[in-house]
Amino acid sequence: MANSLQDQLRKSGLVSSQKAKQSRAEKRKKSKQSRSGVADEEAARRDALAKEQAAKVERDRELNLQRKAEAEAKSIAAQVRQIAEINAVDRGDGASSYNYTQNGKIRTAHVSEAVRNALVAGQLAIVAADAETEIVPAGAARKIADRMPEAVLLLNESAAGSGTVDEDDPYADFQVPDDLMW
Repeated sequence: MANSLQDQLRKSGLVSSQKAKQSRAEKRKKSKQSRSGVADEEAARRDALAKEQAAKVERDRELNLQRKAEAEAKSIAAQVRQIAEINAVDRGDGASSYNYTQNGKIRTAHVSEAVRNALVAGQLAIVAADAETEIVPAGAARKIADRMPEAVLLLNESAAGSGTVDEDDPYADFQVPDDLMW
């Protein structure tokens, strides 16, 4: 039993004496490296590589989230544009004008008198689809507002909802007309 495993394998013919010497040399080399700190350098290198890979995975994940958000924004903008184009109402002969605000500036839409009255009553709305403005029914404008609220430039609430007057209002007798021209 005093024989080592290497001696037993050599005697049985499974391992040559050359292989035994080689394995002993490798074993000595590894122990010497671990004592001299080479293994520590390799472990540090492996740790740095693992950190670098983790950082790359995180960057890729953030980039994928950003691309997904951009794709979703494009999809919503396309939906808004499609709803506005499908539900666009003919502006009419342009005999009357209707003023509204867009990006802090006063804009004018030349519409027929019937379309103007419908805008005032809240039956129609003005929405911005890309660089163009469209006049759409109020229901379509609400669908657009659900997707992109900033696309709805004008949506008057119907006069039926504003019929309640505050009793303490000192100007209750002086109603401002909705169709007041600027």
